[in-house]
Amino acid sequence: MRIAELPEFQNRSQVLTCGPNQTALEAVVNMAHKHYGAIAVTEKDKLLGIFTERDLLTRVVGQGRDVETTKIRDVMSTKVETATPSDSVNLCMGRMNHGRFRHMPVVDENHKLIGMLSQRDFIAHIMREMSQKKTA
Repeated sequence: MRIAELPEFQNRSQVLTCGPNQTALEAVVNMAHKHYGAIAVTEKDKLLGIFTERDLLTRVVGQGRDVETTKIRDVMSTKVETATPSDSVNLCMGRMNHGRFRHMPVVDENHKLIGMLSQRDFIAHIMREMSQKKTA
């Protein structure tokens, strides 16, 4: 199965994003409001990085930075693994497991951000497959 075929990918109309000059507090408030564990950092549809709960813990709170003044550009993860809609679900799950990260932005052929997948999305996929096998 390909990423484009995942219902979790198909049913998302918008990706949670912020700009690099927003503060960590602004990003965290948006993440909390939407119940997301990560926010994509973009500038004119170009993916610059990702800011996650782990980044908040290790790069902001863990380093004693002020959440109200710290800019996302200074604490985001910049070495971001991405997927494309044509990538294999199993390949992406393996990359996330091997890299020990929980969120993977999805980009199109022009590297424009078009989605975000999380471990939860892959768990839902596995649960569906297990349920289908059980009824077959």
